[in-house]
Amino acid sequence: MKFHHCIRSLMLAGVVSISQNCSSQEKTHADDLDLFQKNSTELGIRLFRTAQQSSPDENLVLSPFDAQLSLSMTANLIDGSFADQICSLLGTGGTAGLNSANKSIIERLAPPTVETDEEDNFAPIPTKISNAVWIGKKPSKQTVKTLSEYYFATTHHNNLSSKKASAAIAEWMASSVVDGAKTSDLSIPPNTDIAVFSQIYFNQQWDDDYHFYNSFKDTFHSPGGDVSTNFMQTEILARYLSTDSLESVILAMSRYHMICVRPANGSLDEAINSFEAADLQAIIDNSTPRSIDITFPVFKFNSRSDLTAIYENCGITFPPATNVRTEQMSTIGVDQVGVAAGSATKLYLILSAPETEDIIELKFDRPFMFFIVDPDTKALLMAGQYVSPS
Repeated sequence: MKFHHCIRSLMLAGVVSISQNCSSQEKTHADDLDLFQKNSTELGIRLFRTAQQSSPDENLVLSPFDAQLSLSMTANLIDGSFADQICSLLGTGGTAGLNSANKSIIERLAPPTVETDEEDNFAPIPTKISNAVWIGKKPSKQTVKTLSEYYFATTHHNNLSSKKASAAIAEWMASSVVDGAKTSDLSIPPNTDIAVFSQIYFNQQWDDDYHFYNSFKDTFHSPGGDVSTNFMQTEILARYLSTDSLESVILAMSRYHMICVRPANGSLDEAINSFEAADLQAIIDNSTPRSIDITFPVFKFNSRSDLTAIYENCGITFPPATNVRTEQMSTIGVDQVGVAAGSATKLYLILSAPETEDIIELKFDRPFMFFIVDPDTKALLMAGQYVSPS
């Protein structure tokens, strides 16, 4: 009996130990993911702020997440300082942590497809994320496996200067990318070694408690002057926050939240210039439910962002002598039913061939000295010179 009691105690102790270890591992993973998401938001705000500064008076929409995916996939394709840089920016110890964190986010954003009502043009659909990579040189099996396992990306081996590659990319874009977010130019730069494409699209209805009235005309006060446009209006219970500098509201959709922020005083340029990821988190943490009579514009537009220049201005650098061209096309539509938005990012890499040193011609046709050394003991066994043939 004592023997069985001891065995049972040991088994229970083992179960407790395993449970504690699993709990500890889960907490570590959660902490790592929290840090990753925090750094992702900081990078995203920086990208947005930089993009806005280049065109302060134009409508702008971009997808920091889409840009993050293309950077992360690229980090798996070119070794060295670039991968270290992206891992450092996003708070992961290496590409293994980077890939694991991205996979976790992708799986949470893009659940399995569900059926929708085909007659409803605005039927909410699951978030769609599509990634693909074209490589001029045959990729390693490990690269293909990593991109597939962590980014659910297809990897293709093509001569990127061929018409076949252009046709394959165009076909993928046509089947995978929402029309409004297709990149404006699919021409592949000469000598391109790697082409990275990522895409995200979602269609969300407003929360069931929101009943926006049909749109009506009113005045929007733009920097260039007053403009008559369509608005929608409703009375809702929504989370709201007002500070000395900002006024914000969190509008709930089927799954996501649309956080709208306007300056309490001063210009929007000034507000964006000083806005940080911590400010966004403060809005999320400190907003409280309030009854609001909200009037909101109805709009739809596309936006193109030259990410190459934005990355440079954010301090993201690619390997020396690497020619990079990356562009993002994004679209957003907001009306009484909800919000539909999409983004497509392309990244072309031209990796310069390794520099080869000039061949040195060395002809011993004049007097020279010589030494014979034992490499182990470093003993100088012989020393001499040769000045003339005998």
